[in-house]
Order: sequence, then C-alpha cells, then structure tokens
Amino acid sequence: MRWAWWLAGLLLLLALAQPEAEPAFQTTAEIERRGKRIVVVKTGPDNPPAIIELRDLYGGAITALDPEKKTLSLGDKVFLTDALTRYWLEGKPAKFSDLQVGQEVRLEAAEQNDGSLKAFDVRIGARPEGKALTRSLFADPPPFRVQITFGEDARAYGAIARVEQVREVNDHVYLTGGTARYIEEEDRLRAGPQARAPGGRGAAGKEPGLGQSAGLRQPKRGGPGRGAH
Repeated sequence: MRWAWWLAGLLLLLALAQPEAEPAFQTTAEIERRGKRIVVVKTGPDNPPAIIELRDLYGGAITALDPEKKTLSLGDKVFLTDALTRYWLEGKPAKFSDLQVGQEVRLEAAEQNDGSLKAFDVRIGARPEGKALTRSLFADPPPFRVQITFGEDARAYGAIARVEQVREVNDHVYLTGGTARYIEEEDRLRAGPQARAPGGRGAAGKEPGLGQSAGLRQPKRGGPGRGAH
C-alpha cells in the first residue's frame, strides 16, 4: 500500500503547485447615489459585447440646414450627420427631413479626429440636461443575466441594463428583459424589448437610446467602436 500513499502525496504536491486560476474579468459600471454604490455587472460572455458611449451634449435652435451635405448648425457650430445618426420627435423615430430651421433640438455629438463634430442622436423639441453624457449598455444572453447591486442589501437581474450619467447633473439605471444582437458592420447593439406574454403585460417599450446603442474605439470622443477613454 506504500505506492498508494506515495501516489496520493504526489497528486497533492502537483495540486499545490498549480497556480491559482485568475478570476474571470467581468465588465462593470459603477455609480454612487445618496451615499449608496450601484454596481452593474455583465456576468456572461463578451458576445454581445458591452457598449460604452461618451458624448457631449448641445442644444439650441437650428440656425441652418444643408440637405445635400446632411449638416445642421446651431449658431457657429456645424454638425455632421450620416446614416447612423438617430432622430427622435416626441419619442418616435424621425429623419433628417423632419428638421426645420428654428426648431429647438438636443444633440449628442462628439469631436472627430479631424476636428469636425458628428451628431449621433438628434431629439427635436428637447433640451440638453447638462454638458456631457456617459451611457453604458450591457446585455447577457440566457442563461446569464446582468446583475445590479444597490448598496449591500438589494440585487436585481435582467437581460438588458442601461446606465446613463449626465456629468454633475443626474444618473439613471434601466433594467429590462429582451434580447440584444451585435451588428458588427455598424458597431452597434440592436436591442429588442421582451416579447409580450399571452394575456400578460409586455416589457417597457423602446426608448430613445435603449433600442440601439453605438460605442467608441478611438481615444477621442465619437469614433466608432467599443470601449471608453
């Protein structure tokens, strides 16, 4: 039986020699409200990826429009738009042709590498809440769930979570069911609300910015891709 004790000892030594497994990286977003930490954690794999947007907020009356170049001006600032720019009117999708000189608008924009300003989100009839916005969108496919911890006592779980922080103004956390799919050619998460159950109540409908979200790759604000600077 000596060989059995010898084998057991060898296996024990091998087990002790193995390096400890590093904990899996989990993408998180953290804010503090009224002294309590609110932490959002993506528990599933990086597919779909977590998306982070960094935007500057602008507002005012439209002073000029160029339908050919697809630009709009607020005073001396000119904003470029493209096929990925989202427009909203009274909470519903709109388009560039719905814009009119004199309309009040709220823009989410970012400076590009060439110094130009690109508008990612245009809301007609709205005003900016502050000067800058950070938005994180997390989605986990089944059987994983996004986890939100409120302080040390409460937790909530869902398929899709969105965290919005307007610098030095306010912050919001949204949690809903549904699914999200990463569109690589657009570098966006396309999220859909939870399907309505027969005879039941469906999940909250799409809100501006919740249905789709674009990210950043570049160190400057506004380049396409994932990640933050």
